[in-house]
Amino acid sequence: AFIINAPEEAVVDEPFDITILAIDKFNNFVKDFATQREKIIMEAQGKGYIFPSELTSYAFSDGKARLSLRYNRPEDIKIVAKVANDISIRGESNIVKIVPPKIKRFEIISPDTIIVGQRFKIKIIAYNHLDKVMSNYNLYGNTVILKSSGSGTLTPNKVPPSEFINGVATVEVMYD
Repeated sequence: AFIINAPEEAVVDEPFDITILAIDKFNNFVKDFATQREKIIMEAQGKGYIFPSELTSYAFSDGKARLSLRYNRPEDIKIVAKVANDISIRGESNIVKIVPPKIKRFEIISPDTIIVGQRFKIKIIAYNHLDKVMSNYNLYGNTVILKSSGSGTLTPNKVPPSEFINGVATVEVMYD
């Protein structure tokens, strides 16, 4: 069988680490599992997709494998590992809560100088609570409100989430 140790919580589309232990019927590690040339199928009991979806027994050392997974939907799942040619050899994790990413901050890249009344481009980069670029901001983000530190006005002053591609929006704005 397999014992799967997984975190209680992970973020949609962000890697999270699990450990898979290969054990025999007496709960001892199968230390030579790497030599058995088995393909292990990884599944998630949920509506989304887990990646990677398979590995080989070569990933095991002394009966243990460490693996980084990603899951693409916010929902509660269990992770299942089973040997491809003998699905009775299997194991499943406790429930892992896959949560949507949360925005932590934006980075704005703009020109050093601009001409009043002329359009210029700015780049807005969204970062999640793990301080990584939030590549799926277009799916989970909100409209971004732009403000300036001067007494003028930026136009447009709103950037919808749909403008973000891989966590980055490039927008033409004007300062009056």
